[in-house]
Amino acid sequence: MSTVDDRDRAGRTPLHYAVNANRDLDKGRRLLEAGADPNAKDHEGLTPLHIAAQYDEGEEAIRLLLELGADPNALDNLGRSPLMVAVASSLSPAIESILLAAGSDPHHEGTNHYSPAIYIERYGTDEEKSLFAPYLR
Repeated sequence: MSTVDDRDRAGRTPLHYAVNANRDLDKGRRLLEAGADPNAKDHEGLTPLHIAAQYDEGEEAIRLLLELGADPNALDNLGRSPLMVAVASSLSPAIESILLAAGSDPHHEGTNHYSPAIYIERYGTDEEKSLFAPYLR
């Protein structure tokens, strides 16, 4: 009997795939409403929010996941938060803004000893630096 949280060989659930680049947000919503775990981790520790944060198209998926219980500070196996994934992927500041507004920690350092705030301070665009200004040292 299959469930909403069945996993494939990579440890990913149907929700991981539904929110990947906004592939099927209607399915994602149905999965969440049926009890899918919004914080399920694959073998790399990636949650559906990490997956959605990798793509410019992820805004809608990120909002859906956060609305239905995703943890904006979940960490993958490398200690990266969804915010760090978004920052390192050089995405639109809109995604970074959504994650910051949801309480994602801009100062958490992963195993590479970079935080999103440090990364933006060194490599960010002017728009990103403006967004992160309250968090820069």
